[in-house]
Amino acid sequence: ASSSPFSFDGPTSASRLPRRQSGGQGRRGLGRLRKYFVDPRRSVHRYFVFFLACCFIPGPYFHDVLISAYKKQICSEEYLNINSVTFSWLFGLPSAMGALSGPMASVIARWGDARSSFFSGGLTFAASVGVVISLQHSLYSVMLFFRLLFWLGLYLLMAVQMVVVYRLFTGPELTIAMGFIIFACRLG
Repeated sequence: ASSSPFSFDGPTSASRLPRRQSGGQGRRGLGRLRKYFVDPRRSVHRYFVFFLACCFIPGPYFHDVLISAYKKQICSEEYLNINSVTFSWLFGLPSAMGALSGPMASVIARWGDARSSFFSGGLTFAASVGVVISLQHSLYSVMLFFRLLFWLGLYLLMAVQMVVVYRLFTGPELTIAMGFIIFACRLG
């Protein structure tokens, strides 16, 4: 039997070979990227996941601000034909969904981070589309219902993001990470 690390007598997979025997070059290209971005033990993975969490925060807030920015057009006869008090219900009632933030922890614990994240993101997206379609068809009650779903999905998404951040970081890193989360919320 040959003592070469590339002999066909032993394992043929290069991944089973010790690193020092493979020439020290390691993986190249996509394999190297996958190694650093997918392996949860690596700092690059933690910061990449954190970066993605921060990137998804401003979008829903931006959608919410658009509704308040177009108050005059939404209240006009062309769209909903409502007064300012009725318009305020589009923001007041959905904000009450924050009361469900406590029970959302049990939802996340039961479904897991990934499922909760996909569900909440999908719910927020679908509710955003529902708000726009109901506005286009001048359906105030339907729009209010979709606003409730929008904020339910957004609060669940924020709760999942908090759980992920608390799992990724500890100590002083957690303090800095929470600062970036708040910054991302204010940016939106």
